[in-house]
Amino acid sequence: MKRVRIALLVLALSMSVAATAWATAAYVNTYTHQVSFTVENTSAFTFVCTGHLYAETYSGKRLQAYMDREAVPPGQYRYMYLYTDPRVDPFVRGWSDINCVTPPQ
Repeated sequence: MKRVRIALLVLALSMSVAATAWATAAYVNTYTHQVSFTVENTSAFTFVCTGHLYAETYSGKRLQAYMDREAVPPGQYRYMYLYTDPRVDPFVRGWSDINCVTPPQ
């Protein structure tokens, strides 16, 4: 029984951690002329983000911006922007869909 416990302990200590959790900050700001998205890396690891920024105008048109595999080093930011002429067709809302992961080491 003691050998089984030692073997399980050695096995548990030799396994690597597969997932990393971190705190990140993401913001969407909507103005009549611009919709902006910001993702901030507050961790000690570089992560890679892929995602969309969406916006809808007063007339119902939907616009989008795309970010593909953008590396975000620790303490850095990445941005996406959409613009319109607010006198003709202003933005009424904006939202995003983003996925950030740590790359394999």
